Amino acid sequence: MRRLLVWFLLVTAAAAQNWESQLSPYEQQNLQKNRAWIAERQTQGEAQARVGVLAGAGVWNYGARCLVTALERSGTACQVLDSSNLPPLNRFSALILPGGYAPVEYYGLGWSGCLKVADFTNKGGHVLGICAGGYLISRTVRYQSVNYPYPLALYDGTAEGPVAGLPVYPNYGPIQISLTGAGRELGLAGLEKRSLIYGSGPRFVGGSNVTVLMNYGDGTAAAISRPYGKGRVVAVGAHMECPADLDEKAEPPAGCEKYLLKLLDI
Repeated sequence: MRRLLVWFLLVTAAAAQNWESQLSPYEQQNLQKNRAWIAERQTQGEAQARVGVLAGAGVWNYGARCLVTALERSGTACQVLDSSNLPPLNRFSALILPGGYAPVEYYGLGWSGCLKVADFTNKGGHVLGICAGGYLISRTVRYQSVNYPYPLALYDGTAEGPVAGLPVYPNYGPIQISLTGAGRELGLAGLEKRSLIYGSGPRFVGGSNVTVLMNYGDGTAAAISRPYGKGRVVAVGAHMECPADLDEKAEPPAGCEKYLLKLLDI
């Protein structure tokens, strides 16, 4: 509770300084893309959605679109959610926190959003954090050797990045991962033969009740799973939902929805 109070004070101070107007030109453009996408989706109706996908400030628009496209071509309906104004989450089976820029995702989510995501998970919801989303759900972020406390703490360990020897944002590049026995048991066999996209995502260090699902080439954890209350949390440091060349006109890689559904466990 003390951690959440500190976060509330930080968010309140940021709001008072009108943080949105201080976003970089890229982040402002990205936010406008997300808002236009949310408005477009709302006109189509999303009442039957099983999966909520956060958009809004800090969320990489193309990556989030790939997630929705992949899941919906598998028949899994999604609702794209404005992270700064989350609706009640209890009707969803799962929630995805996509990649992007974690500090701005924090500000976009705010105090009330953090509480809603934590409550959703505690009551039995499943949460998947990808890249920046993996940082977002962690108790501690260690980025370029500097520690930052984060409020959600659905994963009570440290998300540490960038991983040595891998591309550093704004650069991205393809990497290979290896599966643990738990990853194969979950149904991720075949994922290690694919190229995942990496750009400063975290590896996961420590924490309680943690099951490692994937490893980077250096043997550190690229994806983990753990219980939180009655729910479950999965965090992945790289992107499986985006094509290797990151052509933003391209569709998500064929079959990636199979692995996303396994990670969501729905």
